Amino acid sequence: MLSDNYLAVNMDGRKAYVRRGAIAPIKEVSTLIFDCDGVLIDARNSYNRSISRTVSYLSQNLLKMPIPEQAISEQVIYSFRKSGGFNNDWDATCAILLYLYTKLPQQALNNIQTLAESQVDGSSLVADAFERTSEIRRSLQPIDAASVDDAGIEKDLLMLAEKADSRGLVSIEESLSKTISTDALKSFSWIMSHPAAVGVSLVTTVFEELFLGPDLFRRKYGLQPRFITEGVGLVADEKPVVSEETLQLLTERFGKLALGIVSGRSQLTAEYTLGTRLKRFNSDLVVFVEDDISIALKNGELEQAKDFGKPSPYGLLKAEKAASKSGLILYVGDSKEDMLMVERANRVSNRFISSGVYGCANSPTDLIDLFMDNDVYLVAESVNDLYRLFKMIGEGEVR
Repeated sequence: MLSDNYLAVNMDGRKAYVRRGAIAPIKEVSTLIFDCDGVLIDARNSYNRSISRTVSYLSQNLLKMPIPEQAISEQVIYSFRKSGGFNNDWDATCAILLYLYTKLPQQALNNIQTLAESQVDGSSLVADAFERTSEIRRSLQPIDAASVDDAGIEKDLLMLAEKADSRGLVSIEESLSKTISTDALKSFSWIMSHPAAVGVSLVTTVFEELFLGPDLFRRKYGLQPRFITEGVGLVADEKPVVSEETLQLLTERFGKLALGIVSGRSQLTAEYTLGTRLKRFNSDLVVFVEDDISIALKNGELEQAKDFGKPSPYGLLKAEKAASKSGLILYVGDSKEDMLMVERANRVSNRFISSGVYGCANSPTDLIDLFMDNDVYLVAESVNDLYRLFKMIGEGEVR
């Protein structure tokens, strides 16, 4: 339902919306910074499936709890993301696995706890995700597989996601601490070792092997895949959304140094999907937060790594250093985390305004409502509609 605070704009059958009173600040925009997933790239068949497939893989191969991928539905994933605390898909995966862990039989929890207590001395086994997994599987071998109700799991996860907030995984741990002992939570933390570098964090390692596939995994991390050793990564199912024509038109309007990216993904995977389109962006205005997180984790800087991911303003403030010193900076995103990031960046440098695109959303109507509830300046179906919107606003067709 259209908010009274927005003007509807017909874009050849596609709907766009402009917030009333936003015309003047939109005309002051000098720099455009984009999110990747859901904005420049359609990642619905890559990142979302990597979450569900990682959960399914570890639930079956580690926890002896056969959860099919479809039980971790698009609605479940979206419900976690809309909390504003799960832009990081590794965290979302870990949250879902923690819920499943609470459903293990008590004997399984006892066996894992005993193993964890014997291994928390900093031994090499603790630091290796694959070896740690093998040891856990051996400890659970005498225990029968848990029975599961797929529909019940989906319902429970949707209810759990309602308790999530912008703190992300911490809010889920807090909620589930009422149903599982402190020792069991510590054992889960030992199993997953998350957050930590790839090769150490079980969640991150399996997720990245599934997402990247063996060849790209080796290229990115310099490690041999040990869980998923053949096949093609889910990243191959991604498609660019932004067109070469759109990037050319935006460059002509704002200047060749005015386009940037602040994304939670890595540069390698952005290059893989966007190809030559990535060269259209000012490299000094480009921040791939996952790369900065990976460096921090590799250096053992866990607390610093936590401060990098959305909704932290880290990426935007880093990019701003290379932006034009005059005018406003428009960030184009597709999630609650993106809007929170802009809000928090404005506490430091009050130059940012937000825009949202909804074409890649699981529920476009819900996302449009979320944008309007958070007073974003522009709402469009596609990033490819932005040039025309700017042109219409500039020429007084929208007022």
